[in-house]
Amino acid sequence: MTTPNPGARSASDRAAFEKLYVEMAPKVYRYCTARLGIADGEDAMAETFHAAVAAFNSGRVDELTPGWLIGVARHKVIDRGRALEKRRSVAHLFLVDESRGLAPGFETADPRREWVEATLEKIKPRHRMLLVMHYVEGMPAELIADTLDASRSSIESALARARRSFRRTYSELAA
Repeated sequence: MTTPNPGARSASDRAAFEKLYVEMAPKVYRYCTARLGIADGEDAMAETFHAAVAAFNSGRVDELTPGWLIGVARHKVIDRGRALEKRRSVAHLFLVDESRGLAPGFETADPRREWVEATLEKIKPRHRMLLVMHYVEGMPAELIADTLDASRSSIESALARARRSFRRTYSELAA
């Protein structure tokens, strides 16, 4: 089996790949770090572009589109983030120090905590992410939109859907 030779790609292919990287690296970075935090987000971004280089080197240049990169980034984020996202969401929501219980100043846990945790686990990961970014981290819709490279109106709509999903799921669990 021969090893693909990146030098065998045409100069125009290499230029197109470089242009794609320059255009998409900031967007992939924002997407990954918004979901996972800086350290894990940077790793997911690196894995995304590693996959892009592998596709480029194997001759699949025509696959390398912004949509393909975001799709790969999404899968890398999912691979790295499911458990991390749940732990971080719940910990931030209740200001919990997992090693010692509740943070100082909180004498008792909110009795709704179990329902909220269960609700967060049941709603879509994107809804969970948006609710945490907005309510826990205090990010306004405009900043979330900038972070995720989306329009403010699309984020506001997505937040409304996330709220409805949370309320519906919470009500079902509490009933």
